[in-house]
Amino acid sequence: MELAFVTNWPKTDANSCIKKLLGDYVCSLSCRNTFAFTAIAESKTISTEREIFIPQVHIIDPDRPWELYSHTGDHKDPITVLEWDSSGTRLLSGDAGGRVVLWQMKNHMLNDWSCTTETHISGEPIVSIAWLHGISKLYYDVDNIECNPNWLEVFKFIPFQPSLQLHGSSHGEGWIAVTTQGLVSVKLLNVKEETEVTQRLSQTRPIHVAVADIAFQSSGHILIAVADGSTRLPVHVFRVSLTWEFNKVSMKIDQLPSYIVRCCMDFNIKEKYPTISHLKFLNKECMDPQPGSRATEQLVVCASGSNGSCIEICTLEKDPDPQHIPLVFQGTQINSEKSSSQMIWMHRAMHNDSSTVSAIAMPRLPLNLSSKIYNGPGMCLAVTNVDGTIKLLHRLTLRLCDAYKYERVKPDSQGKRQKVLQGRHVVCMEMSNSCCALMGVDRAGSVCLFRIPPTLGQSVDQSSLRTSTISVVVNLFIYCLVTGYDQWDVILRLLPNMVELIIEKLTKGFDNQPTATQEMLMMRFMSTRAALYRIAAGVTGKATDAFGKLILHSFANVIRSQLQPTSHSPVKKGPSDQLTAICSSNTEPDIDKLRAMLDPRDFDIETSTLRSLHVPIEFLVNLAILLLTANHSSNYYQKAGAHHYHKTGILILKDASTLELFRELLLLLRIWSHDKSDAFPSFPTTVENIDAIPHLYKLFTQFWLCCKEENQHSEPSEELIDECVLLASYLQVPSWEFFPVTEGILGKLHSPHGSRSFQFDTGPGSLISIVTFGMGPEKYTRSTLDMLDRNHTKTDIISGRFIGTFPSQELRRCSRCSSLSVLPTPEQLTIAKPWEHNWVRTCICGGLWKRVIKK
Repeated sequence: MELAFVTNWPKTDANSCIKKLLGDYVCSLSCRNTFAFTAIAESKTISTEREIFIPQVHIIDPDRPWELYSHTGDHKDPITVLEWDSSGTRLLSGDAGGRVVLWQMKNHMLNDWSCTTETHISGEPIVSIAWLHGISKLYYDVDNIECNPNWLEVFKFIPFQPSLQLHGSSHGEGWIAVTTQGLVSVKLLNVKEETEVTQRLSQTRPIHVAVADIAFQSSGHILIAVADGSTRLPVHVFRVSLTWEFNKVSMKIDQLPSYIVRCCMDFNIKEKYPTISHLKFLNKECMDPQPGSRATEQLVVCASGSNGSCIEICTLEKDPDPQHIPLVFQGTQINSEKSSSQMIWMHRAMHNDSSTVSAIAMPRLPLNLSSKIYNGPGMCLAVTNVDGTIKLLHRLTLRLCDAYKYERVKPDSQGKRQKVLQGRHVVCMEMSNSCCALMGVDRAGSVCLFRIPPTLGQSVDQSSLRTSTISVVVNLFIYCLVTGYDQWDVILRLLPNMVELIIEKLTKGFDNQPTATQEMLMMRFMSTRAALYRIAAGVTGKATDAFGKLILHSFANVIRSQLQPTSHSPVKKGPSDQLTAICSSNTEPDIDKLRAMLDPRDFDIETSTLRSLHVPIEFLVNLAILLLTANHSSNYYQKAGAHHYHKTGILILKDASTLELFRELLLLLRIWSHDKSDAFPSFPTTVENIDAIPHLYKLFTQFWLCCKEENQHSEPSEELIDECVLLASYLQVPSWEFFPVTEGILGKLHSPHGSRSFQFDTGPGSLISIVTFGMGPEKYTRSTLDMLDRNHTKTDIISGRFIGTFPSQELRRCSRCSSLSVLPTPEQLTIAKPWEHNWVRTCICGGLWKRVIKK
């Protein structure tokens, strides 16, 4: 484990900064690797003698951790909980005053949020909150990960009953919260009838809740574990059942066996740990145990004192002899079923620490464990202490796997006691979905990120175990491809010299997938390849070619979605199949001869639809021109060494399948330009007898013939290279500036200087390039946030068009590569613009959009 970066607040008066630290910090990390946390509050001066501080929620993208977005909402009390939803676009925040606010990302902008729903339980501070569970779960099956070549069958699909079943197959969407007075509140969304219900955990006696956590069972029940903070009393566990009857939700609460902390049973140390400081479920989704698998209902309890902490793991299992259940467990049964009386919390492991634990992070990768020995990702939980130590403990045995010293707590000036407030220790943290990154907030409010090795006890650059590490990383990439999770945290853990082997293994596995699986995962796979090439050294051309293939396949999907078969006969092929068949079997370079073989009625589209496709059509033609004119020397083609493959365009011009796709799309464009010339964009040339699209088709056909299998990748002729060189003399050649490059910290954390230090709202000049304004060789340190640079022309990365030096339109900027794009208006989104709809949620590089605030 190693520190990747720390982002600090601007240096201000220390006393003023301490005033702004309201309550405990909380944080949450989404599946899109977006980090939300609470630290510094906004101050408002009421008068000259009184000053108040309003809690704030801060959101950052860890790839550019110096860019901060903050919002307050209606919170007036310290925020106690934060929770992202499964899509990473909605955020729940609860405070000490009982207020819960639902934040919704507006227009998929990372820095534009709105409060859509709000609930308030007066006098009931929120201790824990969670989104209601859906109907399915994809598990990382450790027994099946290496032996099944089909990616969709590698991960076990575990059916989950929804937390609330509505009419038919629909399920309730909302959240469940627990307060300090033992009140359980359920709020439903998108339901016209009664949407909120509350009930006490116990109807017979009051329950004070200091710490709590929520988990979900595959049967649809909700587990709630609570503790009042004292180790003298047991940890209570309740099972909540939600039902939908008569257009309203009803709640039933049963109490399961309780758990007494084991360290308090020892007379010698029972006074050493008087407080239960942390209580968490090891698995948020608890499935039914499979034969040979371990029980998934597991609790992690941390008892702390001034002289250290004790961490325990217990598992809810069936007791072989129910008569052996202690009376303390039997006496806590309230409204429980007979089957529950046979369950007991079994103590499994314990870890003693000489320093007090300040935060615990659970692994988020859902594992289906068996008796097989497994040391891959997700097998450790993170524990941080007030002395600045961060430890990785094995999730089964709690043995120490790794440790890192963040910063030692500084003693006061007289050396009599430690000043914890002046120390740098992490007070809240969370693991990423792949368990390759650990992100948290320290006592000073700074954000820190740690890289976790994918395999326990193995360094990433350990040469003897390099093959095993690459295999584990490839499996994580496959998991991200299937689930749709962001793979930024996985790429963060790689070394540049591992990229080629990982891409080779991923490509080999992708080529072996069924055709339907390839079509479903094609866009994610191309995006992953492009992201991997961006961090590799000396392969800028490969990264550009990867993004070119991504744009090409995206355009192909848009075009194919517009083609509708004119006949439902099973004998006649569809329009897309006709294009594939004629281009794969015909080597004719004359595109008009192939057009004459096809019926234009099969490829007819509305004129308005064709006009809406002007942007992707121009993008495709420009990409074709760029590829053919990228290299002006035949030596780049004749020398087939790997060191020449970093040149832009080489990979695409040597890929037969990509060239064949180019030919299909150019043939379709020729059909449209011939039949609907008035609605088709024009591509002027300086030579009268040359048409752009037919000439491009002829050149791509000649390259395709050189790459066919029977020709064994023969080199192109000198005449073909000369034609490509002359292409720039009669066609306008655009620049490569609309392809994103790496502008964030990804790929720049492998320098020998170790971890980096940043400051909020101050971008490091060494990481900001000219990519937003143009792909020149110069490097500028101007931030793209203020839009003050009026000397360089800016380009829309989605349309590839120039938008001026200081555009007047509303703009959006990628949070990863800083590329700009014109923000489509709601009226434009309602019109059929399939190309723009492809990039509404994310940029081409996969980063989230941010609204550009002009100053």
